[in-house]
Amino acid sequence: MSIIIISIWALVPWARSIQKFISSTLGRVTFMLLVFGISLGIAIGLINYLWSKLKIKQIHLYLLLLILMIFYFGAVLSLRDSPEEAVHFLEYGLLSWALYRAFRHYLPDWGIYGASLFSAGLVSWIDELFQWAWPNRIWDLRDVSLNIFSSLLVQLALFLIGRKTSLRKKSRLSFKSLRLMSWLLSINLLILGFTFSLTPARLHQLTTVFPFLSFLEKEESLGGLVYRHSDPEIGIFYSRLTIDQLRRVDALKAQEYAQILKDWRNRSYPEFLKTFPASWHPFLYEMRIHLFRRDQHLNKGLEASSLSEKRKHLFIAYKENQILQKYFRQTLNLSSYAWEEKKEQQIKAIIDPTWPYRSPVGRKLLGTITEKEMWGFILILLLLVTIINLIYQRKHFD
Repeated sequence: MSIIIISIWALVPWARSIQKFISSTLGRVTFMLLVFGISLGIAIGLINYLWSKLKIKQIHLYLLLLILMIFYFGAVLSLRDSPEEAVHFLEYGLLSWALYRAFRHYLPDWGIYGASLFSAGLVSWIDELFQWAWPNRIWDLRDVSLNIFSSLLVQLALFLIGRKTSLRKKSRLSFKSLRLMSWLLSINLLILGFTFSLTPARLHQLTTVFPFLSFLEKEESLGGLVYRHSDPEIGIFYSRLTIDQLRRVDALKAQEYAQILKDWRNRSYPEFLKTFPASWHPFLYEMRIHLFRRDQHLNKGLEASSLSEKRKHLFIAYKENQILQKYFRQTLNLSSYAWEEKKEQQIKAIIDPTWPYRSPVGRKLLGTITEKEMWGFILILLLLVTIINLIYQRKHFD
């Protein structure tokens, strides 16, 4: 277990370099093939062990395990656009199993599953916070949720297997197990609240009190509200700014931001996002991502061999350009990124612009929830956990 945790944290500084090396030499698909290969090998080995060695013949157990595998491989497949992230899904599945092994002599009841899951969640939070503080690494709450989901699937599989191979199913939940699970869950919830509340303004206050943390001001803030905008002609997109704020910034900063975009045109895209984080430059940050997504899918569409693939990618490029034209118009026109009308019409003739569209740019997991709603949810859960512990403690000692 310790080896897995240490390897997860130790690889943070080097992960980007390793990913670039493998991607450039073997291709990005290597990550997906690696995860699928190892996961499939583990699954086949497990089923063979249960069937041949433990002589477990209940078909319904294997059907339930098959369902969990479908969820697992479906989640991995959903990461095909970011295949490097699939490695984390495998890592946290293995970590979840290792935590179960570590707890099995300490927690002799079914509380072991909750303790293992919440411990994996805690490791994931620390991992993601480490990435946030490290240069050229990006924080994303979705990564935490994916890691926890991987751990959950493994614990569910262990629970199903444990019911057939041990006496744990008959053992009553001890107060020790409940207390440990409660502490681990509470820590996870408090970290969630902390990250949600760490807005740029609060981060600045924190660095004022603790100057040695001033380097964090250059990083993307962990918290902050995201607005969901619906445009009948375009679709749905997300932004840290309201529509009025987008238009106001576009009018006031068009000249300055257009020059920045020109100056950075041939420089590193990830470096741009780090230099102009969304916390301090939301308009410029979001515009650059819309541009990147537009141009990326335009190139894919032009290179696609099949008509369906061509239409899919050109549709995304067209919609992203619509967002840029309508809400980043002045900055776009002054930059070197604006499309000619002829080019736009050529793409429009190939696609169906009336299809529904939802841009993922700027979207954050739980981003549309207010801070008050989040803390209300957390406090209710903490209160429920406390009440359950008090009731269980009284019954346990009576």
